[in-house]
Amino acid sequence: MADYKLFSLPNCEKCTEVKDFLKSKNIPYEEFNLGMTAGKKVWGAILRTGYEPKKHDGLYIMPILVKNNGSGIETIVQGPEDTKAIFA
Repeated sequence: MADYKLFSLPNCEKCTEVKDFLKSKNIPYEEFNLGMTAGKKVWGAILRTGYEPKKHDGLYIMPILVKNNGSGIETIVQGPEDTKAIFA
C-alpha cells in the first residue's frame, strides 16, 4: 500500500503534472478520481477528520496529495508547486 493518496479530476492538467512528477521521483501513490463515487467516499473520510482544503474561487486547488503515517494523516498538500516542494 502506498503512503500517498492522490485525489485528482479527469482532464486536469495540474493533476497530470503531479502524477508525472511523482512517477519521475519513483514515489508510489494510490490515485482517487474525485469524479467517481469511490474517490468521493475516500475524500469524504478525510474531510470528516476536520481538514479544510484550500480553495480558489470556491473550487478546491487540485490535485490534493495526502500522506498517511500509519496512524492517520500526516501531510496534505494541494497543487503542483506545494507537491514538488515537499520532495525538494
